[in-house]
Amino acid sequence: MTRGLGWQFLDIGRRLERGIQIVALLRHGLVEPAENEPRRIGNVLEVADSAMTYRSRYQTSLEVPLVLDLLLVDEANPRSLAFQLDQLEGRFRGLPRAPRRDLNDLREHLRSAPLDALVEVSEAPDAPPRRARLDALLATCAAALPALADVLNHSYLVHAVARRQRAAFAAGALP
Repeated sequence: MTRGLGWQFLDIGRRLERGIQIVALLRHGLVEPAENEPRRIGNVLEVADSAMTYRSRYQTSLEVPLVLDLLLVDEANPRSLAFQLDQLEGRFRGLPRAPRRDLNDLREHLRSAPLDALVEVSEAPDAPPRRARLDALLATCAAALPALADVLNHSYLVHAVARRQRAAFAAGALP
């Protein structure tokens, strides 16, 4: 396939979907700590297809901050959210109406998140323990990625124009 505009949009869609999936995986797998956390972390790495990368890079036991480093902010890991956002930035350069500012805001928000603070577990009296800061960051990403898709959709792919009714028909003036 030639790498024309159609391919650009296919790749953008692929990157957005992968980003949405990694965010959902991290939200479901790491926000609420579990008794068998190493097993859960291992499952998250397997689903993200990054278990081998984790073992070769860190050569240590399974730890949440290292998993977040690998799957959230590592720009060299093709399975990470940061890598997907970098690829999106490259694709957006060729599109004049792409939401570059929204993408840059999301990238900066992700980069500025301190990993040590994200793994802190907060406990509420009537709620299970959770990593509230991690959940908030992932919720922001979960909302921002589909919003990028919506902006692109409305800018490039929606060609239908709302039908206009004549005032006489709308007011019921004609039988």
